Amino acid sequence: MEWLFGPRIPGLDFGMCLFALGWGYLMVTKPQLFDKGSWAGMQWLPDPVWIAFFTALTLMHALGWLLPRRRALRVAALLLSAWVWITIAGSFLRVDLTPGVFVYSIIGFGALCGAIYVSGLSRNGG
Repeated sequence: MEWLFGPRIPGLDFGMCLFALGWGYLMVTKPQLFDKGSWAGMQWLPDPVWIAFFTALTLMHALGWLLPRRRALRVAALLLSAWVWITIAGSFLRVDLTPGVFVYSIIGFGALCGAIYVSGLSRNGG
């Protein structure tokens, strides 16, 4: 539990950083991937907006991982992550009920729970 949520070793920030980095990388290098199947539900926002979200998420989570005592930064990153992943789950649901709906809902809910947990940490991080 300490590794995942703890203020000294913020594994949740590290994991979310890698996840957002992977998505951002795919959106830049393989944009055609997001034009078919369930991914087509994400077309309600243009690709540059999604890429901007993933870039912001990656940077915010990386900073939260490197500066774990910056509680406000970590909470903001986790809340933005929760919104992005739950929105993606809803976008998938617009097309079809797939495993992605459940997976990204769980990831978004995990980020929301992480934000709630981190926001309750003491200011000195201990």
